[in-house]
Amino acid sequence: MTVTALRRLTKYNRVLLALYWLADDEGLICAATNAGIARAAGVSAATVGNCLRNLESEGTVAVYADKGLPCRVIVLLDHPEAATLVRKAEKARRCAIGPDRSFKLYTTFHGRLVKVLA
Repeated sequence: MTVTALRRLTKYNRVLLALYWLADDEGLICAATNAGIARAAGVSAATVGNCLRNLESEGTVAVYADKGLPCRVIVLLDHPEAATLVRKAEKARRCAIGPDRSFKLYTTFHGRLVKVLA
C-alpha cells in the first residue's frame, strides 16, 4: 500500500468515526453538516463529501437530502432499525430536522404533507 493510499484510508476512517460520534443517542442517524463532520474528523469539508460518497456506494450509510430545505440526514446502516427507516425515507417526499435534532420524514397525501416518522 502506498503512502497516499494509507493517508486516504486514515481520513476515511476518521470521517466514519466522526459520523458515529456525531450520531443521535441510538446511533441511527447523523444530521451534522460537512463542516461539522470535518471539524470532528480533522479533515476538510471536501474530504467529508468524498468519503460520504464512498461510504454510500459501499452500503455503510444512506444519505437523504431535501432539496427544498437545508436538511441532510445520514442513516448508519448497521443499526437494527436502519432498514425500516430507509424504506420510509425512500417513500417520503421531505425530511426535516427539529431543533432538538429529531428526524422527521414527510410524504404527500391528497396534497398535504403527512408525517411518516417522528
